[in-house]
Amino acid sequence: MLSIAMRKQVIYFVLIIGFIGSSSKIVHLKAMEDDPRKRKPDIERARLILNWFPKVELTDGLISTIDYFKNELNRNDNQWSMKQRMTD
Repeated sequence: MLSIAMRKQVIYFVLIIGFIGSSSKIVHLKAMEDDPRKRKPDIERARLILNWFPKVELTDGLISTIDYFKNELNRNDNQWSMKQRMTD
């Protein structure tokens, strides 16, 4: 049975896969030696001390992040092909 944290990670994965239209599957691998065991950020302290709270909904943030990395990958691909043409 998956822990609550793992279930959240699976939900995020499913959301991202849906947004990018991938057919990737979840593969459970042994954690790397330096991989933190627990990823559980808590913004409650920032909320209390700084009166801070997220302004972006999860799905909107994921879509923006995916778009950013798609653009970065395209930009890098274009730079690579331009360098390739210059050396040919």
